[in-house]
Amino acid sequence: KEGTMPDYQKFILYDTEFHNIIIDAAGNMMLRSIIDEIRDKIKRTGINSLYSRKSRIAEAVTEHTAIVDALEIKDVDSACLAMEKHLDICYTSAYGYIVRPEIQKQHSAEKGDIHE
Repeated sequence: KEGTMPDYQKFILYDTEFHNIIIDAAGNMMLRSIIDEIRDKIKRTGINSLYSRKSRIAEAVTEHTAIVDALEIKDVDSACLAMEKHLDICYTSAYGYIVRPEIQKQHSAEKGDIHE
Protein backbone atom coordinates (compact mmCIF):
# COMPACT_ATOMS: atom_id res chain seq x y z
CA LYS A 1 0.00 0.00 0.00
CA GLU A 2 1.36 3.41 -1.00
CA GLY A 3 2.74 5.44 1.90
CA THR A 4 2.97 2.60 4.40
CA MET A 5 6.11 0.87 5.60
CA PRO A 6 6.68 -2.57 4.12
CA ASP A 7 6.46 -5.52 6.49
CA TYR A 8 10.11 -6.52 6.33
CA GLN A 9 9.90 -9.33 8.86
CA LYS A 10 6.98 -10.97 7.06
CA PHE A 11 8.78 -10.70 3.75
CA ILE A 12 11.94 -12.27 5.22
CA LEU A 13 9.85 -15.25 6.37
CA TYR A 14 8.38 -15.69 2.88
CA ASP A 15 11.77 -15.14 1.28
CA THR A 16 13.36 -17.79 3.50
CA GLU A 17 10.58 -20.24 2.66
CA PHE A 18 10.99 -19.51 -1.07
CA HIS A 19 14.70 -20.23 -1.00
CA ASN A 20 14.27 -23.31 1.21
CA ILE A 21 11.77 -24.80 -1.24
CA ILE A 22 14.26 -24.40 -4.08
CA ILE A 23 17.14 -25.84 -2.04
CA ASP A 24 15.03 -28.81 -0.95
CA ALA A 25 13.76 -29.41 -4.48
CA ALA A 26 17.35 -29.48 -5.73
CA GLY A 27 18.08 -32.29 -3.30
CA ASN A 28 21.55 -30.94 -2.59
CA MET A 29 22.18 -31.98 1.01
CA MET A 30 25.58 -30.27 1.18
CA LEU A 31 24.01 -26.96 0.13
CA ARG A 32 21.23 -27.51 2.68
CA SER A 33 23.82 -28.08 5.41
CA ILE A 34 25.83 -24.98 4.49
CA ILE A 35 22.71 -22.79 4.34
CA ASP A 36 21.54 -24.08 7.72
CA GLU A 37 24.93 -23.21 9.26
CA ILE A 38 24.87 -19.61 7.98
CA ARG A 39 21.11 -18.98 8.19
CA ASP A 40 21.46 -16.03 10.62
CA LYS A 41 24.02 -14.30 8.42
CA ILE A 42 21.80 -14.81 5.38
CA LYS A 43 18.84 -13.35 7.25
CA ARG A 44 20.82 -10.26 8.31
CA THR A 45 21.99 -9.78 4.74
CA GLY A 46 18.41 -10.04 3.50
CA ILE A 47 17.16 -7.50 6.01
CA ASN A 48 19.94 -5.05 5.13
CA SER A 49 19.13 -5.53 1.45
CA LEU A 50 15.46 -4.75 2.05
CA TYR A 51 16.33 -1.67 4.10
CA SER A 52 18.51 -0.34 1.26
CA ARG A 53 15.51 1.18 -0.53
CA LYS A 54 11.72 1.12 -0.33
CA SER A 55 11.41 -0.58 -3.71
CA ARG A 56 13.61 -3.54 -2.73
CA ILE A 57 10.72 -5.86 -1.76
CA ALA A 58 8.99 -5.30 -5.11
CA GLU A 59 12.30 -5.82 -6.89
CA ALA A 60 12.92 -9.08 -5.00
CA VAL A 61 9.44 -10.31 -5.92
CA THR A 62 10.20 -9.61 -9.59
CA GLU A 63 13.50 -11.48 -9.24
CA HIS A 64 11.74 -14.42 -7.56
CA THR A 65 9.18 -14.48 -10.38
CA ALA A 66 11.96 -14.75 -12.97
CA ILE A 67 13.40 -17.73 -11.06
CA VAL A 68 10.01 -19.47 -10.83
CA ASP A 69 9.21 -18.77 -14.48
CA ALA A 70 12.46 -20.46 -15.54
CA LEU A 71 11.85 -23.41 -13.22
CA GLU A 72 8.30 -23.89 -14.52
CA ILE A 73 9.59 -24.40 -18.05
CA LYS A 74 12.49 -26.53 -16.74
CA ASP A 75 15.10 -24.07 -18.02
CA VAL A 76 17.78 -24.82 -15.46
CA ASP A 77 20.37 -22.48 -16.98
CA SER A 78 17.98 -19.51 -16.92
CA ALA A 79 16.87 -20.38 -13.38
CA CYS A 80 20.50 -20.47 -12.23
CA LEU A 81 21.26 -17.17 -13.92
CA ALA A 82 18.15 -15.57 -12.42
CA MET A 83 19.11 -16.85 -8.95
CA GLU A 84 22.69 -15.61 -9.35
CA LYS A 85 21.41 -12.18 -10.42
CA HIS A 86 18.97 -12.10 -7.48
CA LEU A 87 21.66 -13.01 -4.93
CA ASP A 88 24.11 -10.54 -6.44
CA ILE A 89 21.56 -7.72 -6.19
CA CYS A 90 20.72 -8.77 -2.63
CA TYR A 91 24.35 -8.74 -1.49
CA THR A 92 25.17 -5.54 -3.38
CA SER A 93 22.21 -3.65 -1.94
CA ALA A 94 22.90 -4.99 1.58
CA TYR A 95 26.51 -3.84 1.32
CA GLY A 96 25.37 -0.44 0.10
CA TYR A 97 23.03 -0.10 3.06
CA ILE A 98 25.75 -1.07 5.53
CA VAL A 99 28.41 1.32 4.22
CA ARG A 100 26.09 4.31 3.65
CA PRO A 101 24.93 5.66 7.02
CA GLU A 102 22.66 8.24 5.38
CA ILE A 103 20.48 5.41 4.05
CA GLN A 104 20.32 3.86 7.52
CA LYS A 105 19.26 7.20 9.03
CA GLN A 106 16.62 7.70 6.34
CA HIS A 107 15.22 4.22 6.94
CA SER A 108 15.14 4.74 10.71
CA ALA A 109 13.38 8.08 10.30
CA GLU A 110 10.75 6.44 8.08
CA LYS A 111 10.18 3.79 10.76
CA GLY A 112 9.95 6.46 13.47
CA ASP A 113 13.16 5.44 15.25
CA ILE A 114 14.91 8.18 17.19
CA HIS A 115 18.50 9.05 16.30
CA GLU A 116 20.71 11.31 18.36
